[in-house]
Amino acid sequence: MDCAERLTPLQARETAQMLAGETWDQAFKQGILLDQVKLTPAERRQALDRLNGYQADFPAALRPLLQAWHDKQTFWLALTDERLRTQCLQEANDKQLEAMRAQQNNLQYQLDVTTRKLENLTDIERQLSTRKPMSGELPEPAASHECLVRRNATVRLRRQNRSLHAHDNLENG
Repeated sequence: MDCAERLTPLQARETAQMLAGETWDQAFKQGILLDQVKLTPAERRQALDRLNGYQADFPAALRPLLQAWHDKQTFWLALTDERLRTQCLQEANDKQLEAMRAQQNNLQYQLDVTTRKLENLTDIERQLSTRKPMSGELPEPAASHECLVRRNATVRLRRQNRSLHAHDNLENG
């Protein structure tokens, strides 16, 4: 194991590939060498399964060592699986959080728009309630139309009277 640690990952992989892995000791050597390489979880499972296939052939004196190596690989795989599960949960949580933020922004925007509309309506209501009718104000629309008709008739009559007076003054004058 110490010798394997001194190899570079590339050297360890090349040396492991040279071993046939047809016996328990070759499978164990491959596992130890590949332990120095950054294996994918699938490669690590494959090496572990290969060694498990020779479990009946392990010498009794080496079983504790083989069991320790086996446990280390199993724990590493469990850790990798847990990291992957945690990463997936984190990504799902991040997406959910982002969706909630977008929803909150939308709701805040709608609240702001509604608040502005309510404030505008409140201002209009306040202006209408404090407004006092003035004597010069125009009457209501229906009454206003009648007033305009009367006013126009009055203006026409006055013009006619003026023109008659002007005509009379010319004749008399």
